[in-house]
Amino acid sequence: YEDTLSTLSFPCCWGLHVSIPKQEYTVNKGEDVELICNFNPAVPIANNFLLTWDAYPDVTGAPLKTVASYFLNSPVDIAPNYEGRASLEVNVERKTSTLRLTGVTMKDSRHYQCSVKISGDDEGTTAASTSVLVLEPPSPPICRIQGKVEYYHDINLTCMSEEGSPKPVYTWTTFSVENIPRQFPPKTTQKDGVLSLYNISRETSGFFICTSKNSIAVASCNVTLAVVPGEIFKTDGRFRCLSLKARTHRDEFRPRYSQTFNASSLKKGHECECAHRLEKRHASKRHFEKPPRVRFLV
Repeated sequence: YEDTLSTLSFPCCWGLHVSIPKQEYTVNKGEDVELICNFNPAVPIANNFLLTWDAYPDVTGAPLKTVASYFLNSPVDIAPNYEGRASLEVNVERKTSTLRLTGVTMKDSRHYQCSVKISGDDEGTTAASTSVLVLEPPSPPICRIQGKVEYYHDINLTCMSEEGSPKPVYTWTTFSVENIPRQFPPKTTQKDGVLSLYNISRETSGFFICTSKNSIAVASCNVTLAVVPGEIFKTDGRFRCLSLKARTHRDEFRPRYSQTFNASSLKKGHECECAHRLEKRHASKRHFEKPPRVRFLV
């Protein structure tokens, strides 16, 4: 009976208990945040009382970095890296501590630990941790094209915001040259802001928009894609089409790997069609995609 009474009367006597009410604090970049730590000792606080706030390092396994500390009946000690932007309040009677960080930057996004040392009370939970997430809207993303924007090539469209917390999520959408929303071509993939387009053709031409979004805001960039045939060279009055099909108004050639024809067969402003052959198998038949027209001025 005495043991039961003792347990009911003194529930705190099993050891020191340190706790932080919130597991995560969110704050906008440039604003202030207050971290609160509570401590419940098992023995009366005498002279030997030390409370410390530490910041977790960038590299896992490295030692914690002290932000501020308080020894009973002594001034608060602020670490040099936090001078001017950190303050610490400790109320021993209320058994609470408040660490205040002002004008937070992205470097302040990390875990923090509150630890208490009391002479003769070193059992129980002597430390607790929390995290600070500094929020920042995505910076305007940069859209780029990787690869040759020519028939039947594979290309990547990249989208990246240099800033943003939480980390932005990227989404691509596309519109035709008539500015009509459309689906991506078959086999298209997108991951981490990279849109991969395969075997591009004239139909791939259009507008591609990337949105960079997190819980704070949305930003976007866009790419105008104009897919063109392969390169065409003119040497000594002769045109050489580096593709598989060439045709003028007067002459028509069979599909070949390349075709050379005289400029004399073309009149001024005459049109020549030149494009890669796109061979498609349907049942047992073959057919070729009609190439776009390219105008040559002789």
